[in-house]
Amino acid sequence: MKNDKADDQKNIEIKLLSPQMIVFSHPLILLTAFKGSKRAEAAQWSIEVRKMLHGIVKSIIALEQILNLQKSGKKLYLETDPIQYDPDDENFLIIYTIDNAVLRIYACLDKIAQMVRCYFEHPDNGGKLLLVSRCKCPDSEMGTQECTFGNLLNYLNKYPNGRNKIVFDALKKLNNNKYIQIFQKRRNEFSHRLHSEDDTMGLTADVSTTSDSSTEETTYQFTVKQKSPNAYRIELAQANNATVECLSTIYPIIFPPIENLKINIKNDKN
Repeated sequence: MKNDKADDQKNIEIKLLSPQMIVFSHPLILLTAFKGSKRAEAAQWSIEVRKMLHGIVKSIIALEQILNLQKSGKKLYLETDPIQYDPDDENFLIIYTIDNAVLRIYACLDKIAQMVRCYFEHPDNGGKLLLVSRCKCPDSEMGTQECTFGNLLNYLNKYPNGRNKIVFDALKKLNNNKYIQIFQKRRNEFSHRLHSEDDTMGLTADVSTTSDSSTEETTYQFTVKQKSPNAYRIELAQANNATVECLSTIYPIIFPPIENLKINIKNDKN
């Protein structure tokens, strides 16, 4: 992986959910106020979303710490003993950290979809959603197993009426975000394709073969262009921020403040 130590490692902004959003989307708070309901079911997915966001931020921080150590030339220590590792180990750690964050971004999108599904399923918000069929078959009901970010947007694009437009627009904006789309390719490579950014096994070629009745021709193509870890660090932060901005728009709708419920939120100064 390209790792240009001269890269400009500028400060980046990492957005987080506000304490108010976290409090009013907690299932136990909703149990106290409403004794359950679809809102509480959506809240359990909100916690799943927060788990993914937490992991994305931790991955960005870990990546920055690795880059800082590279620049300083300092060693990692276990108590008083320096940890012995070769550059390949460091390269694997960088790739692993980036891939971990990318997978969490797309897991976060699907968990946001589950949260929104629960909100929309309430009769006051439109009722059950349908799984849009690619054929001309009748659309079937979309449940937990079928709900993904893509399936939810397919439904909203086909049946937009009767659903909250602010929520719909926020989801579309997130889906079209430049940085969310950038990582779509890497996520697909990790899961289904040749992972061109992973060189932990050495430089690999894109191999293709054509044949006819008498001959077979195999082509090896070495055209991998890798971004620097610092470039990924910046793009991961932008993808995180776009996700938090989307949630900041839809949380007040799905989890509005609870009347007559006073909660003292203390800011952690540490």
